[in-house]
Amino acid sequence: MPLCSGPPAQAFALSATPLYPNSVRWSEDNLLAVAAGHMVTILNPASLSGPRSFVSVSVKPSFDFGTVNRDELKHHLLMPLTLSRDSRAVVRSIDWSPQGVGSHGGCLLAVATTDYRVKLHSPPMSEYRSEWIELLDVSEMMFEYCMKFEFLETEASFDMMSDGIAFNRAYKRQGQIFIFEMFCLCSTPEASVLGMEAGNLLNRPPVLWDGQASLASAHMKPLANDGMADDAMKKRGRRGTYSEQLSGYVLVGSADVEGFDDGKQTKKRKQLRVRDGQLSNLTVTAPQYMTRSSMLASLALAWSSKCSCCDSNSRVFSAVFLSVGTKSGMVGFWRLSTPDVYSVEKVLPLPDVSFIGFLNAHESWVTALDWAAGASTDQVLLATGSSDGSVKLWQGDTRVLMQWQPSALFLPWTLLFQVTGVDSVPVTSLALKYSIEADNILIVVGKGSGSILACELTSAGQCSRRACLPRAHDQAVMGVCWSADKDQIYSCGQDNMLQLWEFADTQLVAVETSLLASEVPATAPDLPASALESFFGVALSPANLSLAMVRGIAAEAVDPMYQSRSQKGIVQLVWVGQDETIVKADCFDDPSAGRSAYTIAASWETKIISAFSHLDRRASFVLWDLLTVLSFLKQLCGGEILGSVFQKWLSNWSFVNTGTVEACCWSTEALKTCLPSLSCRCLQTMIVIFRRIILQDLKLGLLTEGLEAMHNSGSRTQLTSEQQTWLEILWCMEHELRERLMFLALLTALWCKSPQAENAQASVKMEARLPTAFLMSDWILLNSSKVSPQLLQLATEVHKVYNRSGSSSQERCSYCEQTVPLEYLEVGYCRAEGINTRINHRLQRCSASLQISLPGPSWYCTCCGRNAFQQVPEFFFSLMSRVQIERLPSIVVLEPVVSRCPFCGILMQRILPEFFLTPSLVLVVLSAVYVTENACKI
Repeated sequence: MPLCSGPPAQAFALSATPLYPNSVRWSEDNLLAVAAGHMVTILNPASLSGPRSFVSVSVKPSFDFGTVNRDELKHHLLMPLTLSRDSRAVVRSIDWSPQGVGSHGGCLLAVATTDYRVKLHSPPMSEYRSEWIELLDVSEMMFEYCMKFEFLETEASFDMMSDGIAFNRAYKRQGQIFIFEMFCLCSTPEASVLGMEAGNLLNRPPVLWDGQASLASAHMKPLANDGMADDAMKKRGRRGTYSEQLSGYVLVGSADVEGFDDGKQTKKRKQLRVRDGQLSNLTVTAPQYMTRSSMLASLALAWSSKCSCCDSNSRVFSAVFLSVGTKSGMVGFWRLSTPDVYSVEKVLPLPDVSFIGFLNAHESWVTALDWAAGASTDQVLLATGSSDGSVKLWQGDTRVLMQWQPSALFLPWTLLFQVTGVDSVPVTSLALKYSIEADNILIVVGKGSGSILACELTSAGQCSRRACLPRAHDQAVMGVCWSADKDQIYSCGQDNMLQLWEFADTQLVAVETSLLASEVPATAPDLPASALESFFGVALSPANLSLAMVRGIAAEAVDPMYQSRSQKGIVQLVWVGQDETIVKADCFDDPSAGRSAYTIAASWETKIISAFSHLDRRASFVLWDLLTVLSFLKQLCGGEILGSVFQKWLSNWSFVNTGTVEACCWSTEALKTCLPSLSCRCLQTMIVIFRRIILQDLKLGLLTEGLEAMHNSGSRTQLTSEQQTWLEILWCMEHELRERLMFLALLTALWCKSPQAENAQASVKMEARLPTAFLMSDWILLNSSKVSPQLLQLATEVHKVYNRSGSSSQERCSYCEQTVPLEYLEVGYCRAEGINTRINHRLQRCSASLQISLPGPSWYCTCCGRNAFQQVPEFFFSLMSRVQIERLPSIVVLEPVVSRCPFCGILMQRILPEFFLTPSLVLVVLSAVYVTENACKI
């Protein structure tokens, strides 16, 4: 029997039909969201057939845009609404927020539906609810914002105009004809004023705008060609005023404006009658109704990465941006501040959410969006695609966007590059990526004709190479995504094809891979492979080792009674990390002989090492796919492959032997000297691998309690010498992280006594952490031989500043009120007064503060099993070495906190029953079904 080439593929049947492109999204919490029909299914990629949750589309009253006269109901612009047969709204677009936006510390899910609604959803905190909680309907904010600016409907002041205009006064009062004697876009108001005074911009012929299209030069016509204007009107145009329009300032001219204030009399708006957020008894024309509805008709969603900025008090605050593309051609933006405190008990309301404005991106529908980080920390990139075929790349300043007040209509975005022009072929999907190593921007565009365009830009917005493949797919492209380590693109289409492309020089080269042509995992024994007819999106896992895809099922190919109701779509998950060149070389001589275990391991090695190298650059920390492959390879050919992978990844570590990395090659003494120079992310990665791969056979408590507790209990004698060596290395790495954590706690205590602690709100919040600093300083002084001299000096300074003598921290048992001495760092045992013997109460300590954990829900790490009720500053996880933390400025204590495990680096969560959906951030223990019976003998 041939060996399996990778972990097993999975599939899950959907009870609703997928309809739109990009229907699957992979979150930083390692959850899959699949949009299908009137619901979103949320799955755990570690077990697609396991527990799952849902987001169903709730029915709400439609927005009130006004009332259209009966005689205009048959207007051609209203025909799409009149002929619509959708009795229930369906999901149009979905996207995950970055990690840390929700009150639970994880991701939020944004859902856009066909009834103009955009809602944010959070996972439930109740064990008896599978449906996610609706946090906020942010489309209400956009509706109120449009009402504030009256849906961009600018009315000229006809009372100021001359009576010599040959127009019917009835039309003028209804606001359907607007006269502008000048039209010019300027970057600033000052430019408009200077141009007006110089008369350079006002010598152009007057123009007319009919009010039924956007205010742009393409929709205007000269009055000289209009028969309704008299000769006097055609010759006017020597005076002008300016007003805010589009993404700049429009210089307009009107007749006889002498004696009026330019800044206030330029435009006179008819105030909308608002009652309880509704437009009551307001009669609108059919074009007006469609213009208003198109501004709220959401087609595409995209979240930005987390952006940080400092306020006037040098306090760091973070926020994210949610962008929505609409049918009006504009992109709306919301700003969401990240929570200051996370809760494990209940869902907290979002701290600050505001709609900040629009970007006038295209003249037609905005059908695709994607964000990427810029060349610097204060830059952000946004790619927009339209139904007219145009694609634009925009650049924004995060400092401006984070402090932008929603008083102006349009946001200050800069057009960095226009990727494609208007060609009437709609853009269905796009993907944007910024490469730090090459300092370039990569963008790939999929269109409705089946063509794919890839473009590489410099950070300055200059195109360095470009490739277009007109017939990449026979039908519309439904999803594209970049691979993280190479210039490779995954694409899928309605032609039922999944392709892998290499962006080489100026062309897209198809990469032949057996994985994409392998047999599809079936959801039922009687479901034929021919029933799968189309793709609706693809998404890569965090380490780019697994690929999720959504496919449709042909209704005529399934049984109408038993299958058609429960199997309307399918989610597939396959593993795509192998190097096909190694596999083909192995099977060249005799393809029927199958692959050897060595070849399979070698084909995975390059991808695994690349995934390791990208860990420091990712904001989130999810190792599920990486650990799953490592566990598979360990079962396939033992620990030798792990040694080879670790040796290549850790080749710059001075304590690694040049030979095979085995337990005997690791020197504990040499390790202690090298650990201070390693980053926290690197240490946390190794800790997770030690716990979940190398020492996965040991009990969780045995790995956590420590050498001292194990020696006292006698459990250490049960370990082999190799296991003891690995455990010593594990605890050396955890001790290094604990020392860095103590550094931050002691710096916080000293900052509270410094003159810089003038902000009352910040100082009160910092003073709440003083018990933690006192407890840690007591432990440091009691164990001075186990800590670094710098840490000992800092603890002594804390005792001196706060006039503390000896160990004055007294903790008491929450059950019997007896004292709990600080003997161990992981657990505590209460004792009766004057008796040096333990009693039965064994108490867990908080992994972040060393304090005794209180009864009730607490944060739980699924990797090491530790508990916590305090969070760690976010800056801790980005430390590159211990030297960096020793030189930190005192203001770093004001950094926001995150609910991550300080030792494993993964997101901590509440302990939930097995039947409840929880993210799998590390390896889930799987049965050995990957290999054949003789695999372990190889």
